[in-house]
Amino acid sequence: MESSLVDPDDRRPVDFAVRRDLLARLDGGWRPDVAADGAARLLVVSRARWLARHGPVTSR
Repeated sequence: MESSLVDPDDRRPVDFAVRRDLLARLDGGWRPDVAADGAARLLVVSRARWLARHGPVTSR
């Protein structure tokens, strides 16, 4: 991935096929290192969206 001084998420085309593959791996239990591929950030965002839809899990 090329280095730049701007946020690449808002200025470059998104490779949706790569993101779908990353989400499938994350949903399968893969836990990525923090790296330039954005997988760790995608993990945080996907889990936050899940919580927004389903609410927090509580034990009874």
